[in-house]
Amino acid sequence: MSTSAGATHNPLPNAVTQALMHITSTANPRIKELRKLSKRKTRHARRQLLLEGLRLVRDALDSGVTPALLLYVPDSLSADELQPLLATARARGSDVWTCTAAVFAGIAETVTPQGIAAVVPLPDLP
Repeated sequence: MSTSAGATHNPLPNAVTQALMHITSTANPRIKELRKLSKRKTRHARRQLLLEGLRLVRDALDSGVTPALLLYVPDSLSADELQPLLATARARGSDVWTCTAAVFAGIAETVTPQGIAAVVPLPDLP
């Protein structure tokens, strides 16, 4: 079943890649909103930060952070790496989306993206 702007819903996803939404278009409005988090002004206004990469996402989850969103490319990580992150994010009520590698590259700021990112609250610093 498809929705507008390159988002599809999968009614029967498997246990590892279960997601509420799969995004296939770089023109998707949700992806455009994620891209805006690369700007400092947007990060501070929304009080959110985009963490990119397996280690940063894992460390955030391990430290008790609840992401608003976990976004990943299904074939980018092994099930052993991905399953605990997905289980933790879902248990905390985070949205979980999948996307294509091309879509992920459009929001990534790293040269070689690992295919996983999380939108987390911007920490309050003294």
